[in-house]
Amino acid sequence: MLLLLVMGLTFQSAATRGGGRAAAAAFSSDSSRVALARAHPDTMRARVARLLARAAGAPSESAETDLSEAEALARAYAAAWADSFLIRRVERFRRWPPAERRVKAAADSLRLAGNDAFGSRGVAAAMRLWRRSADLCAQVADSAGLAMAWGNVGRGFSVQDQADSATVYYTRSLEYAERTGDFWTAGNAAGALASINEEQGNPRRAMELLQRSSALRARVGDDRGAAADENTRGNLAQSLGDLPAAREAYTRALEGNRRAGRRGPAATNLINLGNLFALTGDLDSAAACYREALGQFRAVGSRSDQAEALHDLGLLALRGGDYRLGVARFREALAIYRITGPAVSVAAVQQDLAEARAAMGDLQGALQELEHAEAGALTAGAGPAQRAGLALAQADLNA
Repeated sequence: MLLLLVMGLTFQSAATRGGGRAAAAAFSSDSSRVALARAHPDTMRARVARLLARAAGAPSESAETDLSEAEALARAYAAAWADSFLIRRVERFRRWPPAERRVKAAADSLRLAGNDAFGSRGVAAAMRLWRRSADLCAQVADSAGLAMAWGNVGRGFSVQDQADSATVYYTRSLEYAERTGDFWTAGNAAGALASINEEQGNPRRAMELLQRSSALRARVGDDRGAAADENTRGNLAQSLGDLPAAREAYTRALEGNRRAGRRGPAATNLINLGNLFALTGDLDSAAACYREALGQFRAVGSRSDQAEALHDLGLLALRGGDYRLGVARFREALAIYRITGPAVSVAAVQQDLAEARAAMGDLQGALQELEHAEAGALTAGAGPAQRAGLALAQADLNA
């Protein structure tokens, strides 16, 4: 429930700027609510969810107060975005008996706890919470909740390099979200599917899904999602060899996330810009991007993302010939990935650590690292490309 509380407080801070009287006016005036919904649709949705969660455990009189406020905010959101999803959500919650309300609140709490666990404790811990959330949503036939939970499960599979399973869950999320009229969640699922298709070398399908996700996001004012789509456009342009277009897209995503104060997503954009600079040989600019991203990930407490930035800094050190620094960065990344996972990332860092040790003349140590990496890759169900890369690296060292 912590994330709901934080987002709810964020919403309140926007409404209460200028003092208590301003806050009262904001929430008592329909026009003020509509203006807030237009400017901050994501926090409006979070505020409604928080009110429903509070109503689930409140006495009947207090619950009615929360539901009435949720209805008013849902109507304002509908007026701002011509989207009645929140109104339907509140109406259905009101029809549920107390026991089903509590199940719904527990499902939402578990899903948000999974989001928090993803960055701090790793994908395995997050997946357990997301799956439990989906199970509870199924108990009360909450299709909209299932769409959100399945989208999270798809994210977990995607991070573990299990694209087929990720596609299954993202597709389910997209279908259920569109069926229930939750265009926000549908946009997230379509955008994620676009990213998977880009990674798998299907640019035409990726572009089709990007157009679909962008249209859905524009419909509900999902600025965060729009920035994510720009990031995917950058990935797509880079894979097609259009590096100037890739840089422009990453920069647009970064600027949008910085304006909104989204430090984690902005750091992801910095990682991609750093990769682009490294590809073009501008190692100093690449290092600056990676270091800034590492600082942002540390600030938001996303440990697995910190490991990614450290891994990239290690690779950059190898390119610059500083093998000791590369080894140090790889060991830092490896220590985090061993806690947070996924196992395929552990294997990837071990392979690069082996390369660094080989470059320093420690061929036996390099072989040991590769053996550990191969065992981890097999356990994690790594794809054929990673397994082939490990086998080739072993062959090179043996030769």
